[in-house]
Amino acid sequence: MVLLILAGVAISMLSGDDGIITQAGKAKEETDSKGVQEQVELMTSEYIMQKNTGGEESIKKYYQTQASKGKISSIKDNADDTYTITKDGYEIKIDENGKVIEIKEKETVAVTEVWYKINDTTLHLSNNDLGGYTKHNENLSYPEWAGTYREPSNITEVIFENEISPTETASWFSYCVNLTEIKNISNLNTSNVINMSRMFNQCKNLNKLDLSSFDTNKVTSMIGMFAQCKNLSELNLDGFNISNINSGADMFIGCSNLTKLDLSGFNTGNMTIMSYMFSDCSSLTNLDLSDFNTNNVTNMSYMFNQCKNLTKLDLSSFNTNNVTNMDGMFKNCSGLTSLDLNNFATNNLTSMYNMFSGCVSLRKVGLKKFNTEKVTRMGSSFYNCISLEEINLTNFNTKKVSSTNLRKIVYV
Repeated sequence: MVLLILAGVAISMLSGDDGIITQAGKAKEETDSKGVQEQVELMTSEYIMQKNTGGEESIKKYYQTQASKGKISSIKDNADDTYTITKDGYEIKIDENGKVIEIKEKETVAVTEVWYKINDTTLHLSNNDLGGYTKHNENLSYPEWAGTYREPSNITEVIFENEISPTETASWFSYCVNLTEIKNISNLNTSNVINMSRMFNQCKNLNKLDLSSFDTNKVTSMIGMFAQCKNLSELNLDGFNISNINSGADMFIGCSNLTKLDLSGFNTGNMTIMSYMFSDCSSLTNLDLSDFNTNNVTNMSYMFNQCKNLTKLDLSSFNTNNVTNMDGMFKNCSGLTSLDLNNFATNNLTSMYNMFSGCVSLRKVGLKKFNTEKVTRMGSSFYNCISLEEINLTNFNTKKVSSTNLRKIVYV
């Protein structure tokens, strides 16, 4: 009996609200949160030092850069002069000067069912049957309301009636060629989403998209996410975390009405493919890719193809050591007058077909570290570069290039 009493006392001391285990857990949580807060405060101190010496322009830009380096998961603009940083499972709210206002554990959102109803040309989405709704089958390649190449959807409007939390949104609005408006998109909780590939593919009549509410921490694929959104003129991707994505292929291809694209904070460290990423973004006048990490990229083919209104492109931060394919990378970039690619080390490059073809305004190209020893396809690489005045091809080795693929390397 005495032993049972002692055992009960011991269990009580170990468990319960005031037990040793509970208190230890609370202490650990407090220690973890304090550690995260200290790290954020140290980063803010670095920002202040940089700002005082003429560095970063804003706290938002600074933390977007930290996101691109993987030091934080993401930063979200709360539109009230505060920002929410996500780091190591915590959400840290800071003011415009970087002072920590609040820190809390990031809430885990449960996956919900997705129900849909189509009234004429309006799609209603809900987390339950509100009357006349059908449960969405997540095993389909295309959701029931999306269109296809042969049968485009006639939906013109989407309304998120309440909060839904799916596990993937791949091709959700694909071939919704008549879609012009999405209401309450902040009700789409994407914290559990893994796949967003081709989500807005062929939404040719969407004019603007504000996706700043999206949580993309778990997303592994965004291939062709905005492909052929031809009328899209406003795209807000603030807070996007793409650190788990290995391919950016076709991501913005055909967004021919976008004049600007803010990709600050894009952490591309895991990307291996960037082919056609900005292809046919013909209205872009500026593209800041200074935060891009290309250490693991192997394919950059047609990456900037048809970016006709770009007059300058700073790729000084690009690491091209692992790139094997640069076919058509700058094809028909007719607005570019110079390209400094002196940092491009191309020891593994095997193909550069049409690389600068159609760059009719290009006068100067810097290719100091360009190594073509492994290149087998080089044809038309400078085709129709009629304005070229300064280019050094002395490092070009064409031993492995067949005569068929050697023709018209330079045509002036």
